Order: sequence, then C-alpha cells, then structure tokens
Amino acid sequence: MKFNFNKILLFILAYSLFSCNKTELDSKGFKLEGKSIFWIKYGEWKSYYKNGELWQVNNFKFNKPDGKYIAYFSKEYLKQEGYEYHKSVSYIGSDTIKEVYYVDYKYNIKIQVDSINELPIQEIGYFKKGKANGIFKLYFHDENTFTKTKFVDGEIKDEILEYYNTGQLRSKCKTKNGKKDGKVKIYNKEGKMFAIETYVNGKKTDYERLN
Repeated sequence: MKFNFNKILLFILAYSLFSCNKTELDSKGFKLEGKSIFWIKYGEWKSYYKNGELWQVNNFKFNKPDGKYIAYFSKEYLKQEGYEYHKSVSYIGSDTIKEVYYVDYKYNIKIQVDSINELPIQEIGYFKKGKANGIFKLYFHDENTFTKTKFVDGEIKDEILEYYNTGQLRSKCKTKNGKKDGKVKIYNKEGKMFAIETYVNGKKTDYERLN
C-alpha cells in the first residue's frame, strides 16, 4: 500500500489547526457531540437520549461511520420496565469474578453491560466507509434473546440467527433482499423445536405451534 505523505501531513496540520469539538441536534432532537474539521465529522461521536443518558457511540472518517458502533438502553427506561442494577464480586482461587448486569427478576431476564462504563448494551457492530460490515448483535429488553446478523457493504448476508442469552440457538431465518423470508424453525432452551413461523418480505404471515 502506497501512502501519500503530503496528504497525510496536510491532514495532520488541518486537524491540529482546525479541529474542534462540536455539539448539534439531529432531525429528531437528539444531542450529538464529537470532533470535526470544518464540517467533516472525524473520530468518536456520541449521541444522547433526551434525558441526557448516553445512547450511541460511533466512529467517523471523512463524515462517514467507520469503525466500532455501540448503542445502549436507557437506564431510566429499564428501571421503568422493572429492571434492577446488579453487581457482585466473587473469588475462585486467585481469580476474581465480577458480574454486572441489569435484571428483571420477575421474568428472569438479564441485560449485559459493557466493561468500560457499565451501561446496558443494546447493539454492537462495525461500519466501513459508511456501510454496516461484519456481525451486528442486537439485544432485546423484553426477553432473554439476541440476534446476530452479518452485513456486507450495508446489506444483510446469509441468515439472521437468534440466540438465547445462554448461547442456545432459538431460530435461524433466511433472508431475501435483506429481509426475513421463508419458514423459520423456533427452538426452546433445551434445543427442541416448538414452533414454525413464516415470513414474506420481512412480515410474519403465519405461526404454527407444534405439540
């Protein structure tokens, strides 16, 4: 790979002279903040819920998402939904085991947190040149499941996989034009199939409960 050192030096100079912290509102009124060079977003940008809680952390290069992306649930919202914050430390020999999560004890649903700021994770993925690329994980607050979806240049590739938080597969769905399509087998936490759903162009058209 060849590097244009003149362009690199020009960018470093522009960054040092003209980069600044910027705060703005998106079209829905959510606050965004990060660095920019003139009008070009660069580096880490954060967006916030209207109650001030951190919502998303994204990375930009030349005004396009590029790098790791992570979104969080609102702690205030989870509290309203009956979730409680749980943190415990235990010791096994010389190892320290720390458990941190949000839990709905009524339905025994856990939401994991990230290791840096202990916020409840909603979605994790990666962008490249403004398009989703790689595996995106999406967590749900109303059940112990999450989905894994593979993206290539912004489009869903292969199947959408749904798992229980234990890692047990719950369903596997083929896609067509980036949307669920066809019959989906649903498994319980013991790995036994208990239902079949049918999707057409992303919409569920049938549900069959098995004996």
